[in-house]
Amino acid sequence: GIELIFDIANSVNDSLIIAGAVKDTVYMHQLSEVALAKGWRENQLHFTGFLSPQDAADLLAIADAVVLPFLDGGGEWNTSIHSALAQGTLVITTAVPPRGDEPQRNLFTAAPSDICEMRVALDRLAGRRRAPTPTEAQWQEIATAHLDFYHRCLCLDVSTQE
Repeated sequence: GIELIFDIANSVNDSLIIAGAVKDTVYMHQLSEVALAKGWRENQLHFTGFLSPQDAADLLAIADAVVLPFLDGGGEWNTSIHSALAQGTLVITTAVPPRGDEPQRNLFTAAPSDICEMRVALDRLAGRRRAPTPTEAQWQEIATAHLDFYHRCLCLDVSTQE
């Protein structure tokens, strides 16, 4: 869903940084062509390629928003969402079902492919920040989620044996 970003963000006011390594040069060229066709100028669009963990964290920390328009929706399992939220950066993404604005988490979710709702959220909320989550708290949340999952699995297994 990367190409949806060109419709969600504002080509008049925004700049886009698309982070991550993509080995498919044809696809990268297609993304650039789509962006230019939608009114984005070359100086507004930056592809970083591979970033070290520290460089990725630094980029997430200074971004006004991280927009992740997953075609099937994101979820609690998604490390991109967790990484951006941990830096205190606003995340606008998709979910099934969408939950809208969650200011306490600095997260906004729309239905997959709901470009209009994500655009409105980006215009209204970009730049909203919260304090970064300490690393220990991040791992505690992950450990708790895993324990809850295992507990539910064990309870299901016990109940099916009766």
